[in-house]
Amino acid sequence: MRHQPSIQTLAVTAITGTVTILTTIYITKSISQYGLSGTLRLLWEGDHLTPECRESMDTLDQVQNKTIPKLGKKLEQLEVTMEVAKLNCVDGPSLDEKTTTTEEEEAIKIQILTQYPKMKTDLSGLSYNLDKAAAKIDSARSDGEQEVKARKKELSNIIVGLMDRADVLIALCGERSQ
Repeated sequence: MRHQPSIQTLAVTAITGTVTILTTIYITKSISQYGLSGTLRLLWEGDHLTPECRESMDTLDQVQNKTIPKLGKKLEQLEVTMEVAKLNCVDGPSLDEKTTTTEEEEAIKIQILTQYPKMKTDLSGLSYNLDKAAAKIDSARSDGEQEVKARKKELSNIIVGLMDRADVLIALCGERSQ
């Protein structure tokens, strides 16, 4: 008579086979994504990046999660303030049909700065903080890691967009972007 394997033996064999296959798939994917040294760092240290790159990613995380939202909110507040000031200009002294666009812009600028005298100071501070954020992003070392390079590029593009929006407000206040 043939000996039948027990249900426990079959279960252990099935689980062992499944774990082996899943581990092989995980390691293969990790090697293809991070390379051999990155995979070994991931398994040994829990992170596929070198300590220097991890520090850079932490810096970029801080910029993305704290600095950019704070600057975006401040910019949005200044944009709303500017729009309110423009709308209030409608109630201001009327401009006749002979008024040129330059004269209209000058009248709007005067109205804005009269209503919100801190506008230039706030815009100057915002511009300075945007420059600081851009410098922080640029100072993050990538050491050849594509993930860090891509992240730096993404965040730089966001900062440039915020700077462009700030430049529009600065131009409306009669200041030139530098």
